[in-house]
Parts: sequence; C-alpha cells; structure tokens
Amino acid sequence: MCLSTVYKVDGGNREMFARNIQNVINDSERGELRFRDIMGIEYALRGRILSIDLVANNIEVAEN
Repeated sequence: MCLSTVYKVDGGNREMFARNIQNVINDSERGELRFRDIMGIEYALRGRILSIDLVANNIEVAEN
C-alpha cells in the first residue's frame, strides 16, 4: 500500500499537513482538496496541488 505525506508549502516554508494519506479528493464544488488517511480521518484545505511524487510518497499543496 502506498501512503503519502501532505506538505503545505508557503514561499520557502514546507510544513507537514497530514500523514498516511490513502485518498485525495478534489472537491471543485467546495473549492477544496480533501485528504483521507488510513484511519478514515479527512483533512481539508482550500488550495491547489503543487506536486505529487509517487516514488517518495509526498504531496505538496499551497493554500489559497
């Protein structure tokens, strides 16, 4: 199973937002990204995906 860590990027700062993410949902109606971890807990933020590294299991996002 591939689980990812989500990082919020703001300028030169990179802060961990969520870990063990198994699912990414782009909710365009609400204008937010939702991330679900292996325990079913959802994390949401208004923003955009900057990059997804499938080998390193990292997702970088920026808030609006």
